Amino acid sequence: MKTLSILAGWGLAASATILLASAAGANPQRFASFGDWCANKENLPAEAKHTVEVLLLKAKTQECDRAQITLTNLTELSLESNQIVNLEPLSGLTNLRLLNLNKNQIANLEPLAKLTNLKQLYLIRNQIVDLEPLSSLTNLTKLNLSLNQIADVQPLSQLTNLTELILNFNRISSIKPLSQLTNLKQLFLEANQISDATPLSGLTNLTGLSLATNKIEDLSSLSKLNNLEFLYLGQNQIKNVQPLSGLSNLILLFLESNQIADVTPLAGLTNLTTLNVSKNRVADVTALSALTKLTNFDLTGNPIPAVEAEKLIQKNKELLKQKTDNADKLMQEASQLFDRETATAYREALQKIEAARSIYQQLGNVEEEAN
Repeated sequence: MKTLSILAGWGLAASATILLASAAGANPQRFASFGDWCANKENLPAEAKHTVEVLLLKAKTQECDRAQITLTNLTELSLESNQIVNLEPLSGLTNLRLLNLNKNQIANLEPLAKLTNLKQLYLIRNQIVDLEPLSSLTNLTKLNLSLNQIADVQPLSQLTNLTELILNFNRISSIKPLSQLTNLKQLFLEANQISDATPLSGLTNLTGLSLATNKIEDLSSLSKLNNLEFLYLGQNQIKNVQPLSGLSNLILLFLESNQIADVTPLAGLTNLTTLNVSKNRVADVTALSALTKLTNFDLTGNPIPAVEAEKLIQKNKELLKQKTDNADKLMQEASQLFDRETATAYREALQKIEAARSIYQQLGNVEEEAN
């Protein structure tokens, strides 16, 4: 009677899977869908059973057929902080575009190899060493593997659609495979064992890069990354910042805890708003007086008094206020000219508005009062 009940509820194929699993000790290789995993839950190893139970909670049902429909239709799934070890029950969820597996106990990524529609994958704080199963996920655009035990990033060389890659706090020394990822816009490699940044020289689409807390001495490979807006290089072994002199789009630059004495090459980075050169060997910041947008400047832990940074910031704040006041005044004058209702006054008002807009744009604070 029990067998007949199963047959009625699941159909011949599903019931056959259950009977085979019972006889063979629930061989997971026979399971083609989450429904199969669910139906055989009681015969599974503890780690696989736990994953099934977590997924049933996500599906908000204990009925395997309903869970199968719900889960296989999902495009986004978060399983963060669920003590998951075994990913096999997820292998049939091929419609997923986003998967969050942060803060689990995952070491084996093989079951993810079939999820080729994934665009975003998050695996922060797990126990991952081998990335080979990810090499087939060529649709990925965002991947975060921070806080794992990764040394070899070769499998990532196939993921050429990546625009954001985060590998902080791993064991990486060679980043040569990343040279193929030319669509990257943001790359974070903080707290690894990297000494050679040469493979990054061709990643000219990068707008953000972190190489903080590594073993880097030579920055020459970064000299052509002209789209960079933020760059983190703290806690390395850097002495010469000349290669950064042409990165005119930089807004945030962090160089703390290095061996830098001369900051003159940074004088041309006029878009900088934040500069951290704390804990270096800087004795003179005169050249940085041209950085008029700088509003955050950390100079602590250098031979020069920190008050010099404060003076520069105060000067910039005063200049900022002066420019803002000038722009505001131009807008007020334009308004008064409009009141005259003459063609000449109208043209003059438009000229003042354009001049004010130009100032606002320079300050990174475009105002739209004229509208």
